[in-house]
Formats: sequence, C-alpha cells, structure tokens
Amino acid sequence: MIDVQSLFPELEGSTVTFTGETIMVMVRHRDNLTHELKKAMSHRTKRPMHFMFQTKTETKQEWWLDGSQYNPFGGAALQTITNTGYLEHHYNRAGQLACEYGPAEISHRYGKHYREEWRNMKGQPHRVGGPSSTEVEYRDPPTSEKAEITQRVLLWCQRGRLYNGDSWATQIDLSGTETFKKTPDGFIRTLGAVERKLIWYQDGAKHRTDGPAVIVLHDFKEIEKGGKLRWTWGSWDMDWRIKGNIIQTRNVMKWAKAASIKLWNEPCYDRSMFRNPDDEFHFITDFAE
Repeated sequence: MIDVQSLFPELEGSTVTFTGETIMVMVRHRDNLTHELKKAMSHRTKRPMHFMFQTKTETKQEWWLDGSQYNPFGGAALQTITNTGYLEHHYNRAGQLACEYGPAEISHRYGKHYREEWRNMKGQPHRVGGPSSTEVEYRDPPTSEKAEITQRVLLWCQRGRLYNGDSWATQIDLSGTETFKKTPDGFIRTLGAVERKLIWYQDGAKHRTDGPAVIVLHDFKEIEKGGKLRWTWGSWDMDWRIKGNIIQTRNVMKWAKAASIKLWNEPCYDRSMFRNPDDEFHFITDFAE
C-alpha cells in the first residue's frame, strides 16, 4: 500500500484510512487540496479515493479514480451540503457530467434557485420520458402550498439535441404563481403565469410542419387535477419555422386563404393546426426549401 501522506505533504493534519478497497481522506485544511492535487493523488494510487471535508456549516465529499472525478460505486462523485444549498454531480470515467439512472447534476440554492440536468453516459444532455433539464428561479422561498416563480425553463433533449418527438422541446414560464390545494378528491395544482412559451425543434433547429414552431400563451393558467391538465389563456402569438427558417405568419395565412386550406383558430399546441391532415403535405411542399 502506498503511503499517501508521505508522498503528499499537503495532507498533513488529515486522516487517511485504507479500507481494503478505497482510500478515505478526512480533510482538515481543504484549501491545500486543489483539483490538480486530487487528480494526481488518485492517478498515483490507482484506487478509489474518497475525500471528505466537514465544518459546522458545510459537508463536502468527492470521489476520484485514476485521475478522474468518478465514483466507481455508482453514486455521486461530488456532493456539497450547506445551510443555504445543495450540489450533486455524477461523472463518467472521462470526467464528464453523466448518469445512467437519474440527474447528472442537481443544484439547489434553497428558496432561490433550483436546477437539475440529465445526461447519458456519453455526457450528452439526454432523457426519454421527461425534460432533460429543469431550472427554476423563485421570487420568494416556496412553501408546501405556494411558490412564486420568476422563471421556469424546461428542456427536452435526446443525445445532445433539443428534441421531443412531435411535441415541444422548450417550455418557458415567466412570472408565475403555483399553488397546491388538498381536497377530498385529491390535490389540485394551479399555475398562473404572465406567459408560457413553447418551442419545437428538429436537428437542433426550430422546426414544425403541422403548426407554428413557436407558440406564446399570454395570461396563462394551468390546472392539474386527478392527473389531468387543463390550460387556459387570454391571448396568443405564433411563429412558423421549417428547419430554422422563418416563415412569416402573414404569408402562411395568405397561402391558406388562396389554397382554401382551413386552419384552426387556436394555438394547437397538442394537435395539428390543419383541419385536413393532408394539408400538412401541401404546406411542406410549398414552403420547405
């Protein structure tokens, strides 16, 4: 077994324990242990190294293996807990943010900001069945019954690109209030926001062929009850795009009128804007380059 403390005098005052499989280092003077030093230690020992630092207001632990910040046992490679926040990172062997069973990153400044990001084992933003990234800024610390939100951004990515099948891949809520109410029939969640923006993508570019690629709902309200959602809005705007190219809305309206193509006079965020499904083909033919 390598005498780690003799090789690295920066560990003076630390407690080093060899468990048979890992090397645990209880750090007293954290400033002595730079990122590069921990990298060098783990590379030299060739064993999983578990660094821990604790004070009255902070607990931090890191895992390193063979020069990379990595936890070979499947948990977080970096975790920091303080009185004001929480941080958790998972990495792959190459040192990239990555996790195969949950968020690769969780960052929480209590009552102010929350972020989580899912990444596949190649380090790419990726998730199937939910948003790959969630970020929320709070106006005031939330309670169990109410949350005042400055902004909430949800992103759906697959293999590093914004993509969510036929649905939107970006959702942005601005200046909202979310409430939770318990009733005899269950919980009711209500979100009222000044604006909700929805954006569709394909191959990293704003794109949609059965409706506008960008929809903005003003004076928005979302009610969730019994697992069902209901949306209402005061007004709405739209932006048509194919492969990132802007198509003026007035040109779409003129084209539809000239060709006797009927469109629904509503956002159609969850279905085609064309009343006749065949008209989507005509739209692609006439507007796609």
